[in-house]
Amino acid sequence: MKNETVLGPDKEAAGRHSVPSGAPDMCVSCGNGMINIRVGAIILKGDRFLMVRNDLMDYYYSVGGRIKFGETSEEAVVREVQEETGVRLKVDHLGFIEENYFIADVPSKLGKEIYEIGYYYYMEVPDDFEPLCRSVTEDGQTEYLEWVSPDEKRTVFPEFFRTDLDIHDKTIRHTVKDDRFLKQSDDGLLSHEEKKHRLFLKQKALLEQFLKKGAISQAQHDKSLHDLTEKMGETF
Repeated sequence: MKNETVLGPDKEAAGRHSVPSGAPDMCVSCGNGMINIRVGAIILKGDRFLMVRNDLMDYYYSVGGRIKFGETSEEAVVREVQEETGVRLKVDHLGFIEENYFIADVPSKLGKEIYEIGYYYYMEVPDDFEPLCRSVTEDGQTEYLEWVSPDEKRTVFPEFFRTDLDIHDKTIRHTVKDDRFLKQSDDGLLSHEEKKHRLFLKQKALLEQFLKKGAISQAQHDKSLHDLTEKMGETF
C-alpha cells in the first residue's frame, strides 16, 4: 500500500521555525531502554549519497539527528543538515519512515535497548553544494562527511540507502527492523541464550575498543562492563 503525504499550506516555512534555546531532544527513557525519534537527510550526488563517519565506529550513518521538542521533522532535518554540513538545504520530500529496535553501541549508551523512529527526507541539492563537516558525536568524537557509493564495503546505516534511493519516487516507504540480536550463524538458527551471549561478546569487544581509543576511562570501562555483565547474566 502506498502512503501519501498531505503538506500544509506553507511547506517553504519548514525549517524557519526557531526552536527555543535548550529545547530537549526527543529521546526518553522507557524502563531499561530508550525511545528515540530522529531524522535523516538523503543527499544525493549522481549515484552516491552523503554519509557521516567517525574514528570510533567502523560504519557510516546518515546526516541527521534527533528531533528537538517543539519542532517538526522537516524543521529538524533542515537544522541538522545545516549543523552538519554548514549549508542550508531545502526539503524535497519525505521518502522513508523506519522503525527499528537495536542495541546501542555508543559509549554513553552501550548495551541499552533502543526503539527508534526515523524520518528520512530527500533534500534539494544545488550544483555548487560543498559540505563542510563541523559536528561531533554526543560522546565527543569528531565526525567526517564522505560521498559513499552503493557498493561500499563498509556497513551503511540505514541499509536501504544502498538499494532503495530514488528521488523521483514520491511515495513514502515504511520499514520495520529488529536488530537487537544476531539472527543466524553458520549452524543455522541460534537459541535466545546463544544470541544474548554473542551480543554480550560484541558489546564487551566494543568496550575494549573504546578504552583503547581513549573514548572512555578505565573506571568507565569497568563500570560499563559490570552493568553489562549483570544485565546479560554473564560472567567476566
